[in-house]
Amino acid sequence: SAFIVGGCIVLPASAGSPSGTDPVQTSSAASAFGSYDPYGDFSNDKSASIEELFLPWEDVDLSTLPLADAYALQRGRSLLITIEPWTWSKDWRITPPELRNGILGGKYDANMQAICNLVGQMKSPVTIRWAQEMEDTNGRFTWANWAPKDWIAAYKREVDVCRKAAPAAKYMWS
Repeated sequence: SAFIVGGCIVLPASAGSPSGTDPVQTSSAASAFGSYDPYGDFSNDKSASIEELFLPWEDVDLSTLPLADAYALQRGRSLLITIEPWTWSKDWRITPPELRNGILGGKYDANMQAICNLVGQMKSPVTIRWAQEMEDTNGRFTWANWAPKDWIAAYKREVDVCRKAAPAAKYMWS
């Protein structure tokens, strides 16, 4: 499936209309087209500039990340890597409180560190999206629907862990 990643809207402190009441919006980046494309349907699409990957941080073959980097480089694309803080094996999943407490207590720092060590070696520009859709209330994700302060603390913790190994990566709150 395809998605559009929009540019950032910047509101300079000095922006405003002559009356000083209406902000002036400027874009710092053009919109970019990207896709989550596990079957390669967009592999030859010249308009795609972002390649999205999803990976759990448990029970994952990290040797595929350098392959994804090479694939993106060949096509002149950046990578959007969505790191999901769980295993894809439903039999091994833990409860939302167990996951939250484990993350906030540092139990999973090594999982994030292992992924980010590889991200730090990549040649493609990389954006990390950790634990997407935190506002989801349907029970799909064990990290969703926590108290906002807990989710913010968990997100900051994982970004701090990752920045040490992948200082050039960007981070997406989603």
